[in-house]
Amino acid sequence: MGDFPMWFLHYWLVAVILLQWAFFVATAFMADCRGAGLAESPSLLLYLASATALTAALTESQLVKSCCSIKRLATLAFTAFNFFDSFTDSLSAGSVVASHFCEESKMDEAWLQVVEQSLLPVSIPLWVVACGAWAAGGLQIALVIYMAGISDRREQKATVADLLGFETLATAVIDKGVLLDDPTDDGDAVAGEAELLDEPTNDADRAVGESKELSDDQKSSMMFKFALRLVAENLLQMHVQLTTVGLSLALAGWSSATLKVLLSAAMSATFLTVKFVQTVPAVRGMWAEPGYPVEAKCIFIAFPVSLTVVLGVYGIGKFMALFVCPDSLLNMSGCAEVNMP
Repeated sequence: MGDFPMWFLHYWLVAVILLQWAFFVATAFMADCRGAGLAESPSLLLYLASATALTAALTESQLVKSCCSIKRLATLAFTAFNFFDSFTDSLSAGSVVASHFCEESKMDEAWLQVVEQSLLPVSIPLWVVACGAWAAGGLQIALVIYMAGISDRREQKATVADLLGFETLATAVIDKGVLLDDPTDDGDAVAGEAELLDEPTNDADRAVGESKELSDDQKSSMMFKFALRLVAENLLQMHVQLTTVGLSLALAGWSSATLKVLLSAAMSATFLTVKFVQTVPAVRGMWAEPGYPVEAKCIFIAFPVSLTVVLGVYGIGKFMALFVCPDSLLNMSGCAEVNMP
């Protein structure tokens, strides 16, 4: 049984940061202007994002193959999609920035018209909103940097792996304490490895097995996933990307540029749903915790969960508006209109 490769995750963290910035900057400078609509990110960058995401999954498989069964390795597909989702977010944000500098693009003007019709008419440029939503995903990177520096406990190591997108590795650390730097008895390690082979391989099965009580490590990891990966990374990106697609449709109709951003929005929506389901056991466990006052539960559990559900449903409405509303846009007051000369 080997030690948990924290040194490797440190290097991978640097690589992820550099790659996200590289995709963002390259798209902002290399995207092709497409008339009044959204600029299109280079297809080469999309292929590179796919290859990098696959590399991440293969890398994780090397880290966990000595402790996990074949069934468990099937979950490595989530790693590839996690990284591909984060990289396409960078491409989408870069496309909006590129559109801002395209002479024929009217994305900014159309955005301001939509904002004026909304319940919160705050005139923030579209490219600033897109960059802000993209940067919000960086909150998890900032936490990873902090956690990596103090990762002397199992749940901290698991959080580092989880926030980086290595969910299978994080689950192995949380559930059975495998791959730890901490001194362990070889016999205990072998026993833990043997138990892991028979462990349920999906979140629903694990939730049934842990319905009696979730450990503090599991609650901590899942709530980090809820606050950062679910809300900051997926929810905000989904809304900004759907709005971007709607604006481009209103101005120039369907194009390969809008399809690429719509792909990113669809992946954000998919992971929003998956990660929300994954955090349900932690939310239920913390709500049932007798040590927390009711007021704290309402503020820190009920409110964010309810807000996520409401915004998720609103996101479904914005997706439907792409095909139902005359100008493919929806705000709180109904279908929005874009009147450009």
